[in-house]
Amino acid sequence: MLPIWIRAYRLIFGVMAFIAVFFNINHYNDPNLWTHFTYESNLIAGVVLILGATVFGRYRNPAWWDVIRGIAVISLLLTGVVYATLLDGFYNPFTTSEHTWASSVMHQLIPVVMLLDILIVPLGPRTPRWNVVLYIIFPLVYLSLTLLRGHETGYYPYDFLDPGEYGNGYTGVLTICGALLLAFIATGLAIIGYSRVRRTPGRLMYG
Repeated sequence: MLPIWIRAYRLIFGVMAFIAVFFNINHYNDPNLWTHFTYESNLIAGVVLILGATVFGRYRNPAWWDVIRGIAVISLLLTGVVYATLLDGFYNPFTTSEHTWASSVMHQLIPVVMLLDILIVPLGPRTPRWNVVLYIIFPLVYLSLTLLRGHETGYYPYDFLDPGEYGNGYTGVLTICGALLLAFIATGLAIIGYSRVRRTPGRLMYG
């Protein structure tokens, strides 16, 4: 098993991710929030962290679990970076009243937790680099379904996904999303490269 401190923080932050999602859903009472990438990715992170503290709190896990972890990390990094660069920007969660504590947890805390978790407990050392293709499946599926739903209903969860928002149509949307996709492919490859040379804390301490 992994050291207790790793399993403990995974369980704590996994539960916190779930609480934050449902708090904001109840606070704003807006069913459209379920279509936001932030909420969906935080639910994925919550599941991954909780299972990573219990069922998969081991040194050796199935290869498919590493794929799930990779998807969760990329999705939460996407959440954090997009929020900071394209939406509300960076802000101090302790000095603002414009955001709920749950929003700070979902947009700032959990992305950092997921990044630190993959650095502390990397993927398997034999993780193939082509796995990066699997990591971006969820963001791509989300983008496709959101654009289709937006075309039919006129509702887009984020302004940069709305073809009519900036006057550039789908060209502008695809340009932004293409740039994000390239950035996260690079991030995924960096995570895999790091995992192929890094050993877990328990292995370093206990051999």
